[in-house]
Amino acid sequence: MYDFRYNEAVQRGTPDFPIEYYLCDTSNPHFDLPVHWHVEYEIIHVLRGEYPFVLDGKECTLKPETICFIRDGSLHGEGVLKDSSLARPSCLFESVVFNIDFIRSRGFQQDAFLHNVVHHEVAIKPFVTEKDAEIYYALIALFKAMKKKNEGYQLLTAGMLQQFFGLVQEHAFYVHEAGITVQNQKRTDQLKSVMELIQTKYATQITLEDMAGIAGMSPKYFCKVFKTMTHKSPIEYLNIYRIEQACWFLRSSKDELMTIAYNCGFNDFSYFIRIFKKYKGTTPLKYRNQKELPAQDNPSL
Repeated sequence: MYDFRYNEAVQRGTPDFPIEYYLCDTSNPHFDLPVHWHVEYEIIHVLRGEYPFVLDGKECTLKPETICFIRDGSLHGEGVLKDSSLARPSCLFESVVFNIDFIRSRGFQQDAFLHNVVHHEVAIKPFVTEKDAEIYYALIALFKAMKKKNEGYQLLTAGMLQQFFGLVQEHAFYVHEAGITVQNQKRTDQLKSVMELIQTKYATQITLEDMAGIAGMSPKYFCKVFKTMTHKSPIEYLNIYRIEQACWFLRSSKDELMTIAYNCGFNDFSYFIRIFKKYKGTTPLKYRNQKELPAQDNPSL
């Protein structure tokens, strides 16, 4: 299962090899990927189907012929279906998340280009297609090495990531950060503060005024900015986070449903049941009894 945090602070791989490979099936009842951010870089490749996605406030659809590069600190996650009455489309995608310092530490010299990437002086273009052949197939090879994990794959992975960044520089597959306004960066930082509030205080009562205050905005303006960046209202986002925490408790504990609801910030049990069914399409009890099926073992793939 894809292990996310809204500000992910989990160890990727091992301290010596801080790179992790994920295979995600969106039809898995335990899968969810709300808008979040982390300090590592991420590369996503859709293997089957299409996936509605939000990247720094912009909607897109990830398809098999496109690879998505996500830099550190970017807000990203599942987008909103154009028809909310429809079920989430079935999609299988693979993802590699890595700490860029791992690559820099293995360079033969201090690399000025990677320094510019790390310090956000340049931004790698977020979408790589087959017409960007050298870059695209270097990433396909990277995914193949990480998935198979044959003897020597760690060396192959490190080398392929270095090759990727080298090809990006060679083909000028980046833009200078002058195009990113100070105002946009400020808004992103303000929303990250709100997400951190939700992550640490979700079990308590959090009001719209609390979130707007953390962001330093009026409630009305905050709602507008938040929905622009995440495509969800602040309260909807808070409820989704609480439901995801409830899902974790349902899978990992034997606590009573009412206890879980209370521990996740829901004081009204009937409201908890209604919100849970809205986002998960089932009741908490039925969800608890569902077994998670690894994507690679799913007979429907």
